[in-house]
Amino acid sequence: SVARASRILSNVLYQNRGLDLSVGTMIMGYHHLDGFSIYYVDNTGVRIKGDMFAVGSGSTFAQGILDTEERRFDMSEEEAVALGIRAIRHATLRDAMSG
Repeated sequence: SVARASRILSNVLYQNRGLDLSVGTMIMGYHHLDGFSIYYVDNTGVRIKGDMFAVGSGSTFAQGILDTEERRFDMSEEEAVALGIRAIRHATLRDAMSG
């Protein structure tokens, strides 16, 4: 499951937290019992379940675009993809380290 995969990654990163790794990642997917889920995992082993994340140096720019939709959960797939593309484009245009 997505929860299990994120827990495994979290445990591995926690056990290796002294190695000066730099990780901030999202684990997302679908499980027939749990439905869709998304987790954020970082290099210290922190694991957070949420409904929306932006990760990386351009994340504040992407989050600004994502916040314009006020956490709408009634979007069509086409609307959601368009919003994601808009957020990524905005981040890559505004942040020199993105892309």
